[in-house]
Amino acid sequence: MALQWYLIAVFLYGEIGVITLLLLPFISPARWQSIFRSSLVQKCARLSNISFNVFIAILLVMVMELEEKQTDFDALKKQTESTNKEYNRLLNEYSKARVKIEELTGVSKT
Repeated sequence: MALQWYLIAVFLYGEIGVITLLLLPFISPARWQSIFRSSLVQKCARLSNISFNVFIAILLVMVMELEEKQTDFDALKKQTESTNKEYNRLLNEYSKARVKIEELTGVSKT
């Protein structure tokens, strides 16, 4: 699952990089116009709606999977807490029994 989140992070950081590049003023408006009128950008523009919807769907699936993992983690955490409580109860019971045995026998085990 780490690879999936790594790829999402790379995509989002790439998107931030592209937006930052678009905000930089050293590229002239005429150059931007020629870039945006290129055939490659035109093809990307036509496919952008579909790719955006697919990417949003992938992100939603990832978030639902993350929610499921969080639910599993919460259940495991509850189980661990109850196990710890039971362990502490048994430890206290053992300590009390040991003290009673020491009192009855008069022998101290240290």
